[in-house]
Amino acid sequence: MVRLAKLVDWFRGERCWIRLAAVVIVVGAVLRFSLAAISHPSGDSCLHLSAARFIAENGSIPFLEPFGYGREVFWAPPLFHLIAATLYDLVSRFSVSAAEFAMKLVSPFFGSLTLPLVFLIVKRLFQNNRLAFFATFFVAFLPLHIYASTLSFIDSFVTFFTTAAIYLALERRVLLGAVFAGLSLSSKQNALFILPVFFYAIYVSYRSRIRTFIVKSAAAAAVVIVTGIPWFVRNFVLLGNPFWPFLYRIFGGTIVPKAVESNFSVAYLFNPIAHITQFYLEFFGVPSGSIASFSFIELPFMRLLLPLWLLATVIFFAPVIFGFFVKSVRHRSLLYLWLLVFFAMLLLYIMNLNMVFARLALPAIPAVAAFWALGFDKILSRLSSLKIVNMPLSTLFVVAVVGCAFAFAGAEAVKVTLAAKAWDVYSDDFTWIREHTPKDALVGYRGQCLSYNINRQVNYDLGKVNYVWVNQDFRLEPVSIVEPNYLHDIEQDFTLVYANKATGTNIYKRK
Repeated sequence: MVRLAKLVDWFRGERCWIRLAAVVIVVGAVLRFSLAAISHPSGDSCLHLSAARFIAENGSIPFLEPFGYGREVFWAPPLFHLIAATLYDLVSRFSVSAAEFAMKLVSPFFGSLTLPLVFLIVKRLFQNNRLAFFATFFVAFLPLHIYASTLSFIDSFVTFFTTAAIYLALERRVLLGAVFAGLSLSSKQNALFILPVFFYAIYVSYRSRIRTFIVKSAAAAAVVIVTGIPWFVRNFVLLGNPFWPFLYRIFGGTIVPKAVESNFSVAYLFNPIAHITQFYLEFFGVPSGSIASFSFIELPFMRLLLPLWLLATVIFFAPVIFGFFVKSVRHRSLLYLWLLVFFAMLLLYIMNLNMVFARLALPAIPAVAAFWALGFDKILSRLSSLKIVNMPLSTLFVVAVVGCAFAFAGAEAVKVTLAAKAWDVYSDDFTWIREHTPKDALVGYRGQCLSYNINRQVNYDLGKVNYVWVNQDFRLEPVSIVEPNYLHDIEQDFTLVYANKATGTNIYKRK
């Protein structure tokens, strides 16, 4: 009883929100690291880990080494890859499997570090520990942030640097903030959109001293240029376009992209329902916002689970809407700018891709969290005077939101576990290629993830490859399924050297 009383006292008083935030941060970090440990890379995370492993093994950044269809040229800002490669190199002295496991921990590490930064930013903006805790809770259990922090996507990585840059600018540590802003540019191209927010945060800190603001901004701009622009210069020199492959239709380039990024049309904007639906689904954990990504998963009671999941998303998202209507909000202009520039970025991506990925907007998630905190606080105040069976509705709402948060965390755990098991089915196929093909073998394949799994480069051009992977029921990466004429050419020019009837995988070698 004495220990219980001490625990209750620990959560009392003004500092209780800081302590609660600490608990949430720890839980969020454990969740991210645990899921990353059991996860298997998919999508773009395969490309990033393949590139990091290449850097570690070869001591150089790739350029024309093909890691997947549409990824024949390495153009991505390499900070994540360099950090992952360094970790791979250190741990590989023990074993290769340990090194590949270690690389997967980079994303949850930086994703977890973002949580205390969200607390600090919202506390700095509102001078309120309670609101800061609410915002931290939102990000800690947001399916999009959990998912991006679990797999090796760059988005949670770059979000740490953009969030740190804004916080440091608000704290008047401008030069250090500029370093983080520059490092964010060296992490992913869409970090460019944080720069207006960063310089406006400097203005917020020095609005009463305009001359100081100008001097600080000029110094910060110089630091950002030194730390963040070199890779854009590299892409301009080697590829003829600093943003390659994006905006290729506008800026051109010396190499024509094969991926969808080469498209561009304003007409893509005129399908808002599809884009909003894709964004909302990914925001709450559906990979790439596509229900088709669950084609390999069979769950019982799906007809019941789907409506419950949709209801949970509405309950969890509702405070964001209410937050926009809270009056007399300090630094509202900064938060709106933060959201607007990344909304503009999403519109640009839609015109370029004819689709929208919610994770691209993760650098704006602290602003969303701030509005969620305001809305959550407003809902609680409105419901506190209403009761059902002598229980305040505010308490029921808190229970509902916490229940949604844990349900989302559980759903992410189930999703990651099932996906990892689905990849494990093909482990014998991957092992065969690793053990029976030379290290410099080029394997015919359309997709991104085979290259990571077999530690070989891949290309879809049959005239260039030595081996070909064929699996006409490979639902984990459906784009890899080949057309009949392509399969005919394989059977003409290649010899079947491996077949696995259990998985449907055939591997061919050039005659």
